[in-house]
Amino acid sequence: MKFKISVTDWVNSIKTGENVWDDDAESSFAPYLVRRNLICDSTIMDINKVNVKGLDKKLVYDYLHQTTPRDMKTVHARKQPNKLEKEYLQCVKDYYGYNDEKSRDALRVLTVEQLEQIKTSQFKGGRT
Repeated sequence: MKFKISVTDWVNSIKTGENVWDDDAESSFAPYLVRRNLICDSTIMDINKVNVKGLDKKLVYDYLHQTTPRDMKTVHARKQPNKLEKEYLQCVKDYYGYNDEKSRDALRVLTVEQLEQIKTSQFKGGRT
């Protein structure tokens, strides 16, 4: 019986170090998509080594599984915005006409009282 494993499951198995390879699931392994999802500064050289046409899928999976750092999932996680940024970013953008980058710089400089003043000046009324 053939079953499919998603690209996300393949990538997560390589990142975490658990081996999910099964000969029945080989057809669902897409080396290009897996390599594309693993690209970062610490893995680019290893991914380039298996970027060869005609390599066996098991060989590509085993190489990536053995050479990828196990802590990659935590190291390259997306940075979450802090509470001030979530609450006041849009207000600062509207008030000063800044883009995202300049607004984040302004958030570092402005005090909480100034940010509250900007937020209240942006209030247009209506229902809450």
